[in-house]
Amino acid sequence: MDFFRPPTSTPLLLQALRSAACYAELAVLSGSWDPNDIEEKVFDRSYKKTGPAKRRATFYKAMHGTVVQPRYLPDIESIFLDTRIRWWRAHPLGEILCNAALEQDGVLKALKTCPAGEVRKLMWDESCVGAFSCEQFRVELPDSIETIEALVRIGTVESLLVLVGRMRLAQLRGRSELDSEYEHAVLKTLPTCVARSPHLLLGSEALLAALDGFLSWAPFSDSRFIGLFWDKQAIDLRHSFDSRLAHEIKRLGVQAPPAEHLAIRKLAVEKILAGQV
Repeated sequence: MDFFRPPTSTPLLLQALRSAACYAELAVLSGSWDPNDIEEKVFDRSYKKTGPAKRRATFYKAMHGTVVQPRYLPDIESIFLDTRIRWWRAHPLGEILCNAALEQDGVLKALKTCPAGEVRKLMWDESCVGAFSCEQFRVELPDSIETIEALVRIGTVESLLVLVGRMRLAQLRGRSELDSEYEHAVLKTLPTCVARSPHLLLGSEALLAALDGFLSWAPFSDSRFIGLFWDKQAIDLRHSFDSRLAHEIKRLGVQAPPAEHLAIRKLAVEKILAGQV
């Protein structure tokens, strides 16, 4: 698939990412990719829907691209106590990738959703936050090659979030000295991050399209120059990603989502990119 991004595609790609992530979360927690099984788990319904009734079912529609509605979140959270459905529904990674109008406060807000742990420590020094219980004591760590390399080694959704977030912050602040290092790091770690996350794996078509736009966005560059390389960059990104993702899935022993689900998501993204939605 050759990527091009019409002006209207960005919010639709974000919706596609959120929908895929929420459905994958439910599939993993329920132990089934079948929307009937998910519905039975969440709503305690013991029957199977078929035909028109199935097409109207909550999670059948979610399988086909709608985002799980807020009114269902309490039911989901009461059944799956350790779910991150709200985080995936917000999809801070997708928000940064798809929203070119996002300013520094918005990027920082997305990064603050990163859970406590090794990745978060590569974004902020929070040693004083606990003592004073005040965000003003959170210190943002400076950009460095060492930090970028550490995030690549971790290779998780959260480390990818921090990588793209730090890259966008540097661009917004007019600091471009590490642009190529950030871009190389994102592309290097992307297959591993996607292979490890069924949420990103199911939405990988939308993720690649959003990433293509993200990497082509530079607030202090001449967009006419970028346009000359748009198509080649997209094609190269796709070919490289496909082969490396297959390798990572095999290396990690990951069970990919069913082919039917991947095909549904791929067709939806193709329609978005073709301006048919």
